[in-house]
Amino acid sequence: MNDYKAEQLGDNWLRNNGITQKQFKQAELWQLQAQKTAHNLLKNKADLLTDRQLQTLMAFAQLMLNSKQRTNITKRMTYEVMNIGAKIRRKGFRANKSR
Repeated sequence: MNDYKAEQLGDNWLRNNGITQKQFKQAELWQLQAQKTAHNLLKNKADLLTDRQLQTLMAFAQLMLNSKQRTNITKRMTYEVMNIGAKIRRKGFRANKSR
């Protein structure tokens, strides 16, 4: 695989997980992990989210879009997003188990 093809695959993966190249270069790893979780929950599991969880994820995603606002994101905010992801995963496992 040549470098161009590998770069294209990486760019596609980032795009599919709601991360831009600029964010990838500038943001901290813990922010990117939470961004990926928020994006995937909003895209694929929105029907399982409560209104409060939905608002939290949308607010986090909005903060991640702006590099100046991204500096205001705390680890506590990212933990909240990751905890929402864990709750929704558990809810999905329970639903699959009961089938």
